[in-house]
Parts: sequence; structure tokens; C-alpha cells
Amino acid sequence: MPQHFAIAILSYNHPDITAKCVRSVLNLHNKNQVYLTHNGSLPQHIHKLKEEFPDIQHIEIQNNKGYTHGVNTTLSVVFQKFHQVLFLTNDTELIQINPYPKEGFHSIEIRKRKSNTIDSIMGALNPQKGSLRHLKNRDDLTQKELCYVPGTAFWMSKNVFDQVGFFDENFHTYWEDVDYSLRAQKLNFKIESDSQTICMHKIGKTCHKDRFYTFELFQRNRGLCLRKNNLLSIPFYFYYIKDLIKFSKSDYKLGISVFLKHIRDSYDKKST
Repeated sequence: MPQHFAIAILSYNHPDITAKCVRSVLNLHNKNQVYLTHNGSLPQHIHKLKEEFPDIQHIEIQNNKGYTHGVNTTLSVVFQKFHQVLFLTNDTELIQINPYPKEGFHSIEIRKRKSNTIDSIMGALNPQKGSLRHLKNRDDLTQKELCYVPGTAFWMSKNVFDQVGFFDENFHTYWEDVDYSLRAQKLNFKIESDSQTICMHKIGKTCHKDRFYTFELFQRNRGLCLRKNNLLSIPFYFYYIKDLIKFSKSDYKLGISVFLKHIRDSYDKKST
């Protein structure tokens, strides 16, 4: 099997879950071409993983500044030596890899860990609603939707990174993958799905119980992404305000603060 690309894993604590991911990768790929980024993980967790996997490349980031900083640091290091990379988050397990991946920016087939059924082959954005959904088939994409590559797992070539640039670290976590996909498509990079590369995913393991991620960042970034990519519309605000009220869990002050932050950012953009 040719070994002309690297595999990179982004990890934040959860060393046992990370170890499962690394083992699944090593079953399919050369250990000298595997990178593990410790994105602000605790020292004891880093030590444990270094001890178990001494032959892979370890990248250490002292403070966790979000997914975006972690992926930017990882890709910057890997692309110094490799032309192509398969990027994974640590709550995945690789079960199949395409030995001849196409160049570009592509999603892969992601399966649910418990049922082994397809969770997604790529993502879809409805700009009017500001909503996201997973596609199990490319033909399911409607005329109102735009496709995107989920940040959980993807293929990327160096030429994409060189031209599109870094993931926007203003997002921290959530919606940065949508923003990056929109930017890539504006530069005429076609988004496809590689069905020959497959991983399992334990959805939402890292931050699904943390309201800072699931509400504050998700809802803030929802508005930020559409504003940045000139996709805001009156119908969007109807759904946006409705969901801020619904998902604030009666903490309306928090919902209002998220909305006002979006308005301030929108005004600041128009003023510059």
C-alpha cells in the first residue's frame, strides 16, 4: 500500500478514547506518518499517550484555544513534509482508508459507532434557516442547500491549505468547517466525498454537555458564519431568534447576549 500521505489526529484529553483512535490508524498506516496533536490536554494524559505511542509524531499545544487553533497548528506542521493529509478528531476510529485519495478538500464516510450505520458522507447548510444536517447521499442535497465538509474527518491537500488559508480562529469551535468549505468553494475547489475512507464516530463526546459549546458558541457562530459569507436574510432571523429562545433553556439573558453579540459584530463589519 502506498504511503504518500500523513494521518493527523486532534486530541483534547480523553486519553483512552484517543488511544483507540490511534490504534485504529496504526492498523492501516505507517507509524512514521501519523501525527497526534495534544490540544491543551493535561500533562498526565500527554505522558500516557506518548508512552504508549512513542514512534508517532507528537505535537503539543500548551493551551486549548479551540478546534480551529488545533487544526491550524496541526496542518501547518504536517504540510511541511506531506502533500496530503487525512485529518481526524480523537473521538473517531478509522476502519478503512483509500490508498489513492484525490487531491482537494473532501469529506469521508462517517458511521455511527453503536449501529455501524452511515451518519454522514458530507454536510448540508440551509442558509435561509441557518440550519445544518448530515447527508447520507449526495443526491439528498436540495436546491436551497450548500454542501460542506464536516470537521470531524476530512482529506485535505496542501494546495487547498495554501490557497484557502487557515481555519478562522474567531469561531473557536463549531461552524468553522462550514465557513472553510464556503471559502474553498468560492476559490473553485469542488467538495466531494471519499466513500473508500470510512471512520466510526462517537458523536459529541468532548463537549456535548458543555453549554458554552453547545449553545453559546454554536449559536454565536451560526450568525457569524452566515454574516461573514454574506448569506444573512430576513427568513434567517426568524429561525435564529426562535431557536435562541427555544434552546436557551429559559436562560433568556444568555440568549439575548448571544443575539446582541451577533448584531454588534454585524454592525462592526459594515462600519469597516
